[in-house]
Amino acid sequence: MIYIIGNARSGTSWLGKIFDSHPGVVYRHEPDASHPSYDFPFFIEDDEYEKYRAIASDYLQQLCLVRTSRAVGRRPQFHKEFSGLAGRILRSSTLWLLLLAGRIPIVGNATNKLNVPDFIGPGHKPKYVIKSVISLGRAGLYARALTNGRVVFMMRHPCGVVASQLRGVRLGKLEQSKPLNTISKSRLGRQYGLTLAGLESLTEEEQLAWIWVIMNEQALTGLRDQSNATVITHEALCSNPVQEIKRLFEFCRLPWNSQTEEFLSPIQSFSRNPSYYDVKRNPALELDKWKRELAPDVVKRIEAVLMASPLHDYFR
Repeated sequence: MIYIIGNARSGTSWLGKIFDSHPGVVYRHEPDASHPSYDFPFFIEDDEYEKYRAIASDYLQQLCLVRTSRAVGRRPQFHKEFSGLAGRILRSSTLWLLLLAGRIPIVGNATNKLNVPDFIGPGHKPKYVIKSVISLGRAGLYARALTNGRVVFMMRHPCGVVASQLRGVRLGKLEQSKPLNTISKSRLGRQYGLTLAGLESLTEEEQLAWIWVIMNEQALTGLRDQSNATVITHEALCSNPVQEIKRLFEFCRLPWNSQTEEFLSPIQSFSRNPSYYDVKRNPALELDKWKRELAPDVVKRIEAVLMASPLHDYFR
């Protein structure tokens, strides 16, 4: 299994789709959103890894079985070497029918929970790739539970994340709720002297910046010294997409392939105005997009929070 984690709006959907372009991969888009686990805490500390390792291992295997249209139907869809022509036609037809049914009131709620077959042929053992934006607090646990797997942790400059999240709220794509209470009670939150009252007194941008710091620092701390985990920044991926993906594929023991290369080759010509959840983005335009969206004083407040954390070393 390959587990891709990152903060929401960090580019993980783009990265997930790049991995999905590999013909030997079965991709699951945020299956933990519809199949959450309450058997272990949201934040896992160092002394709790052994306590929850077996439970986490079972849970990760369960996520491979989540095959709802939301988890498997994100476009674009790619050719898979483990599925024959009949299987590919049946799968595409099933996804198309579920997409249409999902738009019908009442009926849509039921069809959204149906599983779509993978049509994996006999003798094939594809790698499962799971992408999540709600696992940062559990990153260290998952790395230890995936003894034969890999964890890819993606980070993006907090200004980029905050700008995208604020845009999502304005567009009605994201909820405005923020886990300030959870952040203030976390081990890192206490170390930084954060309190709920103190966080509530900050600007929205500063609140989001502190959430970014605590979540990403928690993940990085948990993954430190784990040989089966690696870090990539959104900025590095935008600057050198092919080079960085080749590095990640080698780390994840995936051979380079023409389908992924074809998916990456036209990215410089992608739309200058992609939709909010579009994974086909021009990396050159996405790299510093936040500099065109955030006012200088907002950038200064966010970067002041970043400079309080060792994470700033990744964005010098």
